[in-house]
Amino acid sequence: MALGVTELEQYRHQLLAVSQRPSPAGFPGLAIFVEDFPGFAAHSELNQTMLELVEAARERGHLLIAEGSPEAWLADSALTAVAKVPAAGLGLGMDPETLRRIFGAGASHGVAQGISQDGRIFPALRGYWIAQGQARKVQIPQALN
Repeated sequence: MALGVTELEQYRHQLLAVSQRPSPAGFPGLAIFVEDFPGFAAHSELNQTMLELVEAARERGHLLIAEGSPEAWLADSALTAVAKVPAAGLGLGMDPETLRRIFGAGASHGVAQGISQDGRIFPALRGYWIAQGQARKVQIPQALN
């Protein structure tokens, strides 16, 4: 496990080696979780490392969970482009236009019924799983304190 920018560079070779192993059939052999994924595009020295890691993982059936603000995902970079292909992901609390711009024109099919009065799609932790041009409603469970 690598935590943060320093450890990503430190463990670069090990992470790439693991990401280049094929996943077992029907199961991701590796899960990569990245907070502020689009922010790595701003770190020129790490942009290439992250790009190589994501490309290798995607080609071999591994799972990528990449978080970022809707505005950051709309930025044009090779890194965000490779993470968005194929167009699949979880959109929580986004307006239909942003959802469409991030995931593609077909992604907002069936989304209109979920818009609240403030223009957001559903309350917090409720949204859509986008895959293969279809939007499916989802609810993320919230832990109670």
